[in-house]
Amino acid sequence: MDQNIIRFEIAKNLLKATGDYKQYFTQKTVKINLKSKKLNVEKVEQLCLVLQGFVQAEKLKLNLRENILKDEGVKLIAEAISKLSTIKFLVLNLYGVELNAEGAKYLAEYLPNLKNIETLKINLWWNNVQNEGILSICKSIGKLSKLKTLELDLVHNNISDDGCKMVEYLESNTQLSNLSIFLQNNLIGPNGICNLQEGFNKAPQVETLVMFLGVNKIGVEGAYFLGQCFKKQNLIKNLTLGLLKNEFGDEGLEEIAEGISNIQCLNQLSMILWENDLTEVGTSALSNMIQTLPNLTHVFLNLRNNRLGSQGLYELGKGFKDHQNISYLDLFLMDNQIKDQGFIKFSNELRNLPNLHTLNLILTSNNLTDNCCRTVGESLATIKKLGSLEIDLVQNEEVTQKGVALLHSFAAQLDRLLQFKIEYDKEDKDQLIQKYQKAIQNSQLKVKIQKVMYNTPIIQLLASKKIYGEVIQNLPLIIEDLRIPQK
Repeated sequence: MDQNIIRFEIAKNLLKATGDYKQYFTQKTVKINLKSKKLNVEKVEQLCLVLQGFVQAEKLKLNLRENILKDEGVKLIAEAISKLSTIKFLVLNLYGVELNAEGAKYLAEYLPNLKNIETLKINLWWNNVQNEGILSICKSIGKLSKLKTLELDLVHNNISDDGCKMVEYLESNTQLSNLSIFLQNNLIGPNGICNLQEGFNKAPQVETLVMFLGVNKIGVEGAYFLGQCFKKQNLIKNLTLGLLKNEFGDEGLEEIAEGISNIQCLNQLSMILWENDLTEVGTSALSNMIQTLPNLTHVFLNLRNNRLGSQGLYELGKGFKDHQNISYLDLFLMDNQIKDQGFIKFSNELRNLPNLHTLNLILTSNNLTDNCCRTVGESLATIKKLGSLEIDLVQNEEVTQKGVALLHSFAAQLDRLLQFKIEYDKEDKDQLIQKYQKAIQNSQLKVKIQKVMYNTPIIQLLASKKIYGEVIQNLPLIIEDLRIPQK
């Protein structure tokens, strides 16, 4: 028998063992998950033989995450995929495969052969492709004339300012409409954002843009260049910006918000602004931006761990006042020193919003009390189309069952409300411990407090060395719901 046929049979058995083996030659959609399978060179060669069998495949999802492929292994995979001329949709997961710049060049060498590709998603998280590697890849991507959707996950790759010139190589991708670039935890400063801006000035207009730049050091200057991106890219309908821990403060956020204000057709906006030393000045800039975007329907803002205070929340609320089109509002406001008056004034700005259907307010770890609940409830009860409401008041020590009952009573007035959830600390740690101890005192079980999170203990029930029941994570539970196994 021909040696290649023998090896092909071995390769099929390799994939059978993963549960991914199906009829090879006629499949249009192929999904192969070989995550953490300790693939060696021989197995990679076998896999490449298998890939060559999918001669009719149009969609390929290949997960090789956390296999030590290194540069040579990636070269073999890239070469095999490049021979599949029918592929239109490719998802290639190379997370943590110890790929360096040289291996990225191998990948770049074969990408142009995918002449029919329309969707390309490559995950290179936790490698070391550096500037040289990513620029090589993007030069090759620029040759894919039918490309419509591109996603590059480049987290933790030692990419610095020069690597941000990647976007300028997409100038020839004239059909590109959806672009996602993940650059968290790299070495990018203001000059890198300037390079991104220059690239976006040349790149085609996109409708969906996702850009994560968290845990870099773009600063105020970089924030200015980021805002400038949206003077050219002003036809975006769906924008997501991940900017946590970037040290640009209120001044930087003002620059970014001013830039986004140019996108008059924007429908959906998500911004992750966690830990950027923002105050009411920054939220005022966000508020003004939102008021200038009449077509917004969905807004998600993560403002965790800033210094908004009550005035900051109030300023943010002004942006939503009388907004005609917002239907989905999700605000993550944990750890912002917000007090009752801030929440009351904010909720008052939401009164009578005509199309708001979903409202999520994460207010964990602030300074709220029961005193705000009646007025907040009255305001929310005026939002007649509200169908889903979630308010997280955990670790606001003076919010009790009394305040939550008031919120419940006003929510009950909303005819369309189908989902309603309020989280809060029902009892303190010591009370919970006593409650559980009393509940099981006659059962020969002991209570062990494993850890405490947000004043909520996670409890194990112990009998001798055997653990009865699972770790209880959603406390406090009703005691009657505790199912204690009988010995």
